[in-house]
Amino acid sequence: MMLVDFYKRLRHRRLLSGSIYNLPLTQIQIGQYLGLSVIHINRVLRALRHEQVAHLEKHCVTILDLKRLAILARYGGIQSSSGSGDERSSNEAAD
Repeated sequence: MMLVDFYKRLRHRRLLSGSIYNLPLTQIQIGQYLGLSVIHINRVLRALRHEQVAHLEKHCVTILDLKRLAILARYGGIQSSSGSGDERSSNEAAD
């Protein structure tokens, strides 16, 4: 997964000391880079946020659970959330 790859590259070059880094790409650009639709990118990012694995907001990536993110990147398995709007609103309010 792109988020893990960028994290590892920045860490290796010692440009990162914590679990937060800048990613100056829009969801459209991320989709183009990965060859995926914007809708899919949005759903995956929402699922990562909902599962408290990673959070992308205003070009800032926060990795909340690096071990789990690395496992998901390697083996896949995260399901994009198709829950009700109320569920998303309560999670976003907590952020």
